[in-house]
Amino acid sequence: LAEQFGIEPGAEMKAAIDGAEARDLPIWLIDREVGITLKRAVRSVGFMERLGIMGGLAGSVIPREDVEE
Repeated sequence: LAEQFGIEPGAEMKAAIDGAEARDLPIWLIDREVGITLKRAVRSVGFMERLGIMGGLAGSVIPREDVEE
């Protein structure tokens, strides 16, 4: 995505750090295990939405060249 939009990876994090430092605010580098985030996301959507997401994920693993138009 970064390449597609011409953005340097991590640019938003660097901008946030610069903004915090300019305001003399503390910087906390925190993260959450991805499994927890995914579980919360799955619980927040309905059954049909889950099917749509799974279909989209399944379709994304098939290279575009292999899909006939």
